[in-house]
Amino acid sequence: MSSAHWLSFRWSPELQAIACDGERFAHPVATQTSPSHDVAHLLAAASGLPWKPVGTRDEICLAEFSAVFLEHLLGAALNVVLFGETRDVSRVLEHARWFTDEHYAPFPISFDEAFRCLRAAAEPAVLVRLSPVFFRLRAFELSRTEFRTQTVCAAFSSLLALPATGLLGDAVSELRETLELLEIGMNVERTSR
Repeated sequence: MSSAHWLSFRWSPELQAIACDGERFAHPVATQTSPSHDVAHLLAAASGLPWKPVGTRDEICLAEFSAVFLEHLLGAALNVVLFGETRDVSRVLEHARWFTDEHYAPFPISFDEAFRCLRAAAEPAVLVRLSPVFFRLRAFELSRTEFRTQTVCAAFSSLLALPATGLLGDAVSELRETLELLEIGMNVERTSR
């Protein structure tokens, strides 16, 4: 079991701030990211992945890779439940590959190495347990076109265990199955495509 972490975020149109165990990062200007992206950074922190987008360019790249991968993975699980989409992990992987190969190029390591490191280091039980925080916030974003004008904040422990029933429980189950399919949390080599 991982150690407990104290996590918090505040997202407003003017400022985005995330913190893990008092180690804080605040974006100095408004961004086009959504509040759920900041929560993905916190889930990365709770799961033992690079999370803080500050430091060397390599450190920033790896923290953003963790957050972007988790944001799209959890978003895809929620979309299966909310919109009846078919599970398609290839879209999540394609986006992560685009992120390393194009968006943040030159990335400090290959996509395959970044994904291997994420798979080996992530703690699936933590991601599953905390996923309702992401799912609730993402559902809020989807239900309000004006969410970017709102201020959203929360503070919670990485040991938080929210009840997950109904659609939320279905999204948690979908995430659990997807993590198993991708072998997240296992130190295994990725097979070639």
